[in-house]
Amino acid sequence: MRAGSGADFLDKCAILVLKSTTLQALRKGADYMAKPIKDTPILKGNDAKRFSADIRANETKKISSAEYKKLMTSYNKFKIK
Repeated sequence: MRAGSGADFLDKCAILVLKSTTLQALRKGADYMAKPIKDTPILKGNDAKRFSADIRANETKKISSAEYKKLMTSYNKFKIK
């Protein structure tokens, strides 16, 4: 037996299982279309006041340079290049 052929066989089996499962679901009438995006709700009353106050409070909020460096390090780890 060739090295790695067992893994190849298992990969092929997994693909066949996924394909057959998908075909069975389609035969049963499963809907695989994306769901439409709902409209953004309009905030009214106390919710609107609270949201507006939170936005105003965060506009002037400052973070330390150490916190900024920590956040940028995390960001750069996940950045798509």
